[in-house]
Amino acid sequence: MEDDYDSLIRPTAAFIIFEEEEGAAQALKTVGDDRKLMGLPLKFTQASEPTDIIWENRHFYPGFDSEIFCCRKDWGESRVCREIIGYTFVIIALCLSFFFILWLASLEKKFGNVFPARNCNDIESTYGASLEEYAYFDYVFVK
Repeated sequence: MEDDYDSLIRPTAAFIIFEEEEGAAQALKTVGDDRKLMGLPLKFTQASEPTDIIWENRHFYPGFDSEIFCCRKDWGESRVCREIIGYTFVIIALCLSFFFILWLASLEKKFGNVFPARNCNDIESTYGASLEEYAYFDYVFVK
């Protein structure tokens, strides 16, 4: 395996995008040349047009396993399995968020029972202008 290291890591194909069509035409003309890159002859082919691609089938890839759950061999290699794991984490996060909000709502209800709403007009009519003074003394002496 170590002897074939160079041949194993050598790139076998490249997708090249040219800024102008002239560059693509020149590359296609070099088919008969003896030019080499990394010891291999250069070979150029025209890519298909984007309109020729069936975009509905883009989720299929070479080696696609037709089984829905492809987690039997290596779950990191299986796209379907990774999606299932991702959706599971999202559902768990949503459930935790729901229960956290529910807990906060129950705390709000408890605080509402401890500190019920009061009619401020009645307090104002009872204490009048000295309300701030009473509040200050209550704060100082309760400490």
